[in-house]
Amino acid sequence: MVVRTDADEAHVDQVAKLVNSKIQEAMDGTKTASTLTAALLTCLNLADELLNLKQVDEGSKETVAKKLRDLIHQIDVQLEDESPSAAAG
Repeated sequence: MVVRTDADEAHVDQVAKLVNSKIQEAMDGTKTASTLTAALLTCLNLADELLNLKQVDEGSKETVAKKLRDLIHQIDVQLEDESPSAAAG
């Protein structure tokens, strides 16, 4: 099969190996699975993995954003405490 892509050959090879491995897992998991059924199961499994990773990524982004807001707040408090008007007042 010829694949047209901007990715390098090593990446395409890695993707192909992953898909083949996942298809084999699907075929092993369902003894009577046809190649088409195994390919469809593989698509569903890979889509599920992708969505789960996206959810984890979004959760991580939110956690980092909260930590940054907290740090900025702490810096602001420190700067206010050290400002000349705070020392004079």
